[in-house]
Amino acid sequence: MRPLIVVSILMQASTGLTQTYELVVLAELVPEASDSAAFGVSGNGQVVGSVRLAGGEQMVARWTADSAEVLDSIYGSEYAQAISDDGVIVGTYVGSGTGWTFREGEFNCVPLPDPCGSFNNLWRASSANDVNGLNVFTGGISPDAGQPADDPVEAYLGSFSADGSITIERLGDFLGADTFGAALNDAGEVVGISGSGLETTALLFRGGLVVPLPGLGGGYDWAEAINDAGLAAGISAFPEPGPWPYDAEAVLWNTGADPISVTPLGRLPGHRLSRALDVNNAGTAVGFSVDAGFVDQRAVLWSGGGIVDLNSLLPPGTDWFLEVATAVNDSGAIVGYGRRAGVPGRRAFLLVPGPLFLGDFESGDLSGWS
Repeated sequence: MRPLIVVSILMQASTGLTQTYELVVLAELVPEASDSAAFGVSGNGQVVGSVRLAGGEQMVARWTADSAEVLDSIYGSEYAQAISDDGVIVGTYVGSGTGWTFREGEFNCVPLPDPCGSFNNLWRASSANDVNGLNVFTGGISPDAGQPADDPVEAYLGSFSADGSITIERLGDFLGADTFGAALNDAGEVVGISGSGLETTALLFRGGLVVPLPGLGGGYDWAEAINDAGLAAGISAFPEPGPWPYDAEAVLWNTGADPISVTPLGRLPGHRLSRALDVNNAGTAVGFSVDAGFVDQRAVLWSGGGIVDLNSLLPPGTDWFLEVATAVNDSGAIVGYGRRAGVPGRRAFLLVPGPLFLGDFESGDLSGWS
């Protein structure tokens, strides 16, 4: 039995069809967790994220729409970021700044000068941020042994050898600043960032080159995802002075264009910042939009030139509030986290696309149609 199903609707203006969704409360599949968040969804519907258990341990959770498994951990404070169709999971232990992989039932650390890491700073060790359909992964890694310890972190590609060991291909840094890969597609093209704080450059690693992506002029640009067509998603700040949060907006970069183009995706009315966290091969992007006080944060979807507040798809009177949509797969399944009235902590969710209908339906519980 699924823990909770609510069917909602999204109008597809270009086709006149109504897309239905089932809201699956992944959090209730791990009832002992006080906090949960989903961060990745594979093409075949496996979901990965993190749960906080009663003892305070942050553990990796792997879900389907009907089941959940809490995985044994290395340190007890893992943040899982992505999962492949083969079930390879990547993430980072934040406490020591160690990237890791989970494959064939085993955790392994991303190779470091000091394997499995004794650093206390994420930027001086490693991270693993995304894995593609070929089980190649990316992140950031500190200098090799023998190099100065203050050399910058470099982006990398990681792959598995026949014996299961990890091979690292360093992609380098950008202009001597700490650099890491945030995401990659099945062609092995990587997007990421260089810099720190509010001065960052979004990057594309392609064909042995490191290419800075154009921004909106504010100096804060961050690429979060790239699909197989080379469409990248992220955030870019406008050139307006003032304290953080800057006026910044989710963007799409067309890295196949010459020159590469950047397109703002929009924010919800009254909001100051939006951020796209993923984009699928259909060009659908997901993320969040938030006001200047970071009080009203809402999970959103961008498609066909428009923005949709995913909370608008929930039935009237629901006690659910969806805060962040973190990932979307090519089937249109969306994962993220939200809140439920009267229940402390974040709650992981999965939106599963249902049948398409011709015409317009009012949002509500249409579970009889699913």
